[in-house]
Amino acid sequence: MSKGNKVTYMEYYADGLRAGKYTNTSSDLYVYDLSGRVVAEAHNSYNITANYVWGPDRVLVKKDTGGGEYYSLYNGHGDVVQIVDRNGKIVNNYKYDEWGNILESNENISNPFKYAGEIFDEETGLYYLRARYYDPALGRFINEDTYEGQVTNPLSLNLYSYCYNNPLIYKDSSGNKPFSLYNEISKFLINIRQSISPKKWDKFKYEFERLEKLLSCYYDD
Repeated sequence: MSKGNKVTYMEYYADGLRAGKYTNTSSDLYVYDLSGRVVAEAHNSYNITANYVWGPDRVLVKKDTGGGEYYSLYNGHGDVVQIVDRNGKIVNNYKYDEWGNILESNENISNPFKYAGEIFDEETGLYYLRARYYDPALGRFINEDTYEGQVTNPLSLNLYSYCYNNPLIYKDSSGNKPFSLYNEISKFLINIRQSISPKKWDKFKYEFERLEKLLSCYYDD
């Protein structure tokens, strides 16, 4: 891949996940867990320089080999907006537009995880979404989807579109299939509902119903 005068080379494992990224001046190697999540990286070295601790769907902590621990903070869309150290001091902060273009970036430590919690390659200006690369400047993937889409969902038939052209409602962490943020929030609310005892439910019922109505209006497909 090339951007201006800089050429970036990619290397992949047999299963298709990216093993490394190389330029004339830098290199990054990646180690994955069985879910295809980056759990360690080696920057300009063959030795591990950072490890990542994951929650269910996002990076929570970066641990570097120098003993530093850095915690990622997210907005409702799942974008990394701040990173703080173990004392709560802000070391990085970011702002994005709805397509993932970085509007503001202040970094004191390296961090590849940005919009939607995905890896951003500064060398190319692209997001690595496992199956393919997404260009936020275009709001499109740079190569075709290997999934053909469904006739019942016309938006899925455009093999280059990102999140059905609606990144506020959908996310795509695989590069193959967008999923609805509304469904994810609904699952979260259901889990909370199930954790509240029947005796206390009446106190929360009205507010939950209001929130569900609000979400259904905002995330109306």
